[in-house]
Order: sequence, then C-alpha cells, then structure tokens
Amino acid sequence: MFVSDVTTTHKLTAVLFLVATLPSAYARDVCLEGLPQSLEKQIAVKFPDYRIALSADQQLNDAEWNRAYYHPGTCQTVLRADFDGDHQQDFALFLVKKGGSTPKLVAALARERNWLVAELPQWNEHIAGCYVGKAAPGVYEHTAAFEFKPMTPTERESLATKNMGIMAGRVESTGVLYAFTEMQWLYVWVSD
Repeated sequence: MFVSDVTTTHKLTAVLFLVATLPSAYARDVCLEGLPQSLEKQIAVKFPDYRIALSADQQLNDAEWNRAYYHPGTCQTVLRADFDGDHQQDFALFLVKKGGSTPKLVAALARERNWLVAELPQWNEHIAGCYVGKAAPGVYEHTAAFEFKPMTPTERESLATKNMGIMAGRVESTGVLYAFTEMQWLYVWVSD
C-alpha cells in the first residue's frame, strides 16, 4: 500500500507539473492581463451577450490581413488610463458578441467599490481591426472628410479635453475621439 501511495503521489506531481508548464494556449489572454476581476464581473452582468475582446479576435482567415494587422501577443482592444482626472486607472475596451464578431465599445471609470461603465457609440461591424488608444489632452476638431451633422446628442464638432481621452475606431479607416467632459462621454470624429 505504501508503494501505491508513492506511485500515486508521483503521478499527481507529474500531472501538476505538466499543467503548470503547458503552452500559452492555456494562459490568460494578453487583453485580460491587468483587468480587475471586479470589472470583468460587472461587464459580464451588464452585457451578458458579450465577452471582452481577445487578441486573437484580430486574426482573420486572410494571410495578407494578418501580416498587416494581427500581431500575436499584443492587445489593441483594451486601454488603461485616467480618463476623468481622479488619478485612478480607468479602462476603455471593446467587447465582442458571443458566438459572433459584432463589437461594442465601453468605458469604465474606477469608483470606490465598483465601476461606472458606459457604452460608447461606435460604427464598426466586425471586431477585427478595432482599436483603442490614448489621446492626449487638447482640442480635437471634426474631420474635413465629411460635413458635420451630429448623429447623437453627445457628438461635437470641436472638443477640448483636460484629461486623457480615448481614440478608437478601425485601423486605417476611422478615428473617433471620446472624452469624459462635463460629467458625460462626448465624442468627435477626427478621421474617416
């Protein structure tokens, strides 16, 4: 019986070692690294039909696209910055419809015990190519590519920001600046 216990212990140790050293396929996606669990849970409750976009969502069944836009090990759909000037880390991130590819853009402002999560307007039909990036404080103007006709009450022709903003859209296609100003999220199209 003692020999059997030792053999079982060795087998269990070997299995645990193999699981601990498996390739990164079992590792947490780079887009999820650093995301607070409280935010992940709140997003799952608020948007039950969506999940947080992962780095692999940028890959298509198109070799040319993948060479140009898919960079394994990088995440272009999650951004960390202080958007409201309270010196806390906030997030902007794309979600993707479960079982599909339709994106949703959200911003999450850190609060004492949870997050102030808001859906931001966006016009991408597919998650591949979507990005979020930092936009420095400053004045942003509506693109000259098309006439300014506001689509929503929060769209602006010009927008001055005091805090870090969010630049989001689709690579080599669109750029929309979002800023938390006047206690709400406002935006301006800066490129098309």
